[in-house]
Amino acid sequence: MNNLLVMLLLLSCFPSFGKDQDGHLKCKQFRTGKYYVDDTLAGRTYIVRNDSVQIETGADDDVKAEFRVSWVNECTYVLTFSRILEDPKGNAKDWPKVIIVTVSITSVAADSYMQTSTSNLSMQVFTNRVVRRK
Repeated sequence: MNNLLVMLLLLSCFPSFGKDQDGHLKCKQFRTGKYYVDDTLAGRTYIVRNDSVQIETGADDDVKAEFRVSWVNECTYVLTFSRILEDPKGNAKDWPKVIIVTVSITSVAADSYMQTSTSNLSMQVFTNRVVRRK
C-alpha cells in the first residue's frame, strides 16, 4: 500500500506526456510527417503531410489523393480535397468533387495521436488512431 501511494505521488509530479505545462495537448509535433491509420472500412491509409498539403494513399486500392491542409488551431485542421494523383485500379472515378474533412486531435502519445473527424459527406463522427511511420 505504501509503495502504491509513493508511486502515485511520484507520477502526479510529472506532467502528462502528451501535454505541456499548461495542460494543452502537444499537437504541433504531428503537423508534418509520415503516418498511417487503420480503419475497418477503408483499410490502411498511408499519410504524408507538410504544413499545407496532405497526400493519402490507400494500401488496398492504391488511390493516391491530395488534400490541402488548413490549421484552425494547434489541434484542429481541415482537409480539402484537391485532386487524385494516382488511381491505377479506377477506384476513385466516382469520388465526389468536394470533400471537406475536419480533424481534431484529441490525445497524443510518443508516436501516435487519437483523432475525431467529420466530413461534408456524412453526419458520422469517426475516431481513429494515427501512427507515425518510422
